[in-house]
Amino acid sequence: LIVVLASFNEMIMPQQETISQQQTRITELENNNNTNQENIKQLKISLSDIESEKEAAENKIMSLNGKLELSTNNNQVNQEEISKLLNIKEEYEKEIKELNTQSQNE
Repeated sequence: LIVVLASFNEMIMPQQETISQQQTRITELENNNNTNQENIKQLKISLSDIESEKEAAENKIMSLNGKLELSTNNNQVNQEEISKLLNIKEEYEKEIKELNTQSQNE
């Protein structure tokens, strides 16, 4: 009986060590899983923040593009107005020159 118990004990001991190692490994894997889940949660928060910043940047670009277009249009209108005023100035200068010539002739 003692021999049977001793040999039974020899068979059980390695299995108990294996079970203990497996339980340790399970605990390690559970800890890793929890860490990974927390990392995923933080990455999702970071991604959400980045998406918000991207949307804000896109809105700012659209706003700036609108202002640029308006400024370009205003610049074109101003250039046209300057051109008209320069033509009027040129006409007035011709008239003044003609009037001065007439006045000298008289």
